[in-house]
Amino acid sequence: CFVLGVCWSWPQFVETNEPDKVRRSLFGLWVLLTLEEWLLYILGVVSLWSLIILLFCNVWGHLDAFLRFPIVHDLDSFFALKQLFLLLFKIGGYLLGFKMLRQNLAWAVLVLLLNVCTLPIIWLTALPIGDVTSYHQKHDVKDQDLALRLWRVVLAPTDRSAAMTSLKSSGRKMLAALANAMPWLKPLVLRIDPVMVRVLRKTAV
Repeated sequence: CFVLGVCWSWPQFVETNEPDKVRRSLFGLWVLLTLEEWLLYILGVVSLWSLIILLFCNVWGHLDAFLRFPIVHDLDSFFALKQLFLLLFKIGGYLLGFKMLRQNLAWAVLVLLLNVCTLPIIWLTALPIGDVTSYHQKHDVKDQDLALRLWRVVLAPTDRSAAMTSLKSSGRKMLAALANAMPWLKPLVLRIDPVMVRVLRKTAV
């Protein structure tokens, strides 16, 4: 299923949809991964400090990359080196924080493959690498490190207001996508945010 999804279904989805929709899909996968790693901690598979490392890598690594999608960075840039470091850091967090590693070595390898390798592969296959014309296309994405964004949000009221507006808009789009994909969720979505009635009408068209 993994090979079929990554090698066929996902590239086809990327080619037939706008970058904004692909970005929202990446956000959804990021949420699923984060919840699944929380579940590993709740079930006692990984330790608390391991979970902290995993969440740190997920936020500063995956989330930062998805926020900047579809921008392509050079291999020698700070962004690329940071992503490589966080990938190795996350592997270390799993290996050192996985409880009873020797007794569950097969499961540990499977978890590493799924939770460490899947999202980076999906993200890389979605990037327009080699498509020079796409590098200069206009988009609303800021090529700015997430840590710097958060720092400015804390210090500047205008940036904080803009970030909240963007967060609300992205959250509503994600809820609309979920409600359209799973209609039985619509009553719950409308209860959370009544304004979603208009959003659902637009996305359903």
